[in-house]
Amino acid sequence: MNNPTKILIVEDEVINAMFIKLQLVKNEFQVCNCVTTGEEAIESSISDMPDVILMDIGLASDMDGVTAAEHIQSKQDIPIIFLSAFKTEAIQERTSQIKPGIFLDKPVDISKLITVLKLLK
Repeated sequence: MNNPTKILIVEDEVINAMFIKLQLVKNEFQVCNCVTTGEEAIESSISDMPDVILMDIGLASDMDGVTAAEHIQSKQDIPIIFLSAFKTEAIQERTSQIKPGIFLDKPVDISKLITVLKLLK
């Protein structure tokens, strides 16, 4: 039997994080942690060793999700999927540099998210 994909959720809106977590667990993914800041995301990427990170852009600290993703990918090879309602040209340019360069709009279409996660497996 395959181990479920371990996912780190980085989302400053706790209700959104809990909704995403519930949907992922229902679809047989494992959520290893939910954090609200870029600093916590960096720490959790090391301690929890996720297979994939779901990263919001606007976080509950001065560090945004793109900067946190840059820090994480400079040390680890973890795919990062961005989830955000803020899709400006500048944000798209910054997120395109992060592997695999996937950006999903909020509100998150769970079926689309599940499809993307299965493709990354």
